[in-house]
Amino acid sequence: MITDLDYGNARVRALRSRLLGVDDYARFVEMNTEQLLTALAETAYKIDVEARLFRGGGRRLLHEALSAHLERTLRTVRLSYSGDARRGVEMLTSRWDMANLLTVLRGQRSGRAPDEIVALLVAAGKLDRPALTELARQPSPRATLELMYGWGVPSRPVAARLLVLSRGRIGPAAPEAIEHELLRAQAASHAAELAARTWPEALARPLRWLIDKDNVMLVLRVWSARERFGDSDGDSELADLPGGSIPIAALERAARAGRRDDVVASLTGERPQHPFADALGAWRADGALTQLGSDLEDTISRAARRGFVSADPLSIAVPVAMVFAQMDQLRRMRLIVEVVSGRLPRDALDGR
Repeated sequence: MITDLDYGNARVRALRSRLLGVDDYARFVEMNTEQLLTALAETAYKIDVEARLFRGGGRRLLHEALSAHLERTLRTVRLSYSGDARRGVEMLTSRWDMANLLTVLRGQRSGRAPDEIVALLVAAGKLDRPALTELARQPSPRATLELMYGWGVPSRPVAARLLVLSRGRIGPAAPEAIEHELLRAQAASHAAELAARTWPEALARPLRWLIDKDNVMLVLRVWSARERFGDSDGDSELADLPGGSIPIAALERAARAGRRDDVVASLTGERPQHPFADALGAWRADGALTQLGSDLEDTISRAARRGFVSADPLSIAVPVAMVFAQMDQLRRMRLIVEVVSGRLPRDALDGR
């Protein structure tokens, strides 16, 4: 049991009162980018927006403000605790290191400008903003991997394997192999932390589900490629991220299944109450893989955010709920920015 949570939880509950609500999102989506900047300056984003107003406005500055706000808020959450409670929060926020590395590598592969990549990075993990900026400003993914090796990020052995993959594999499989290696490193780190001691389920469960989500998405990418193109270079062995709650054997059965019904049955154990059942049921109906990823994230986030109201007010469920609430808010606001700037259609906000 983690103790001494009373001070930190009191601070986090105060932060909760500053979260945006449904009415805010509905109002923001009717604005243009300049109006949105002005409106955000009247919310908890005030500091983050005003620090950038002298540079004008626009989509990129909005994304920068959103990232800065999340960094600042999660730093406050983390520093509100000590000991095991702080380590528990850090286990969740450390996922941003991997998300940032993937954003940098994907952005460089797609030819995005460094400033555009930097605006999407969130320095909420161990990698600070100067380090992330330096990675984003490398001239190529290969140069980024070399710098990661020099820094030992995420560790020297993992960085060495990434370099081998970048040299030894040619064609479209190489980026996927590199991303899988990063996901595996993240999952292995979490699995080791979860195995080292007994953590409260309010923290352990969402961490396991996040690993499950990554494994499910790996399986279904392989399965979908096979459905569309027949035999593919993908392999079910990719769905082997350790530490999740879905057995590897079930993931392998799903990857080999012939029908969507069988895929879902393998992944849920044919349990209608499985936490992923609704999201997978929607995928079974429409095959929308990108939407499934969002639905699974929403499922995990909703379950974690219930810690605000259904858990002991002096438990670690409170900071866990805040971390997920802030991440959910960032996702929603980034979508709104893309809609109001004309990069996405309005129905991108509708979900399923």
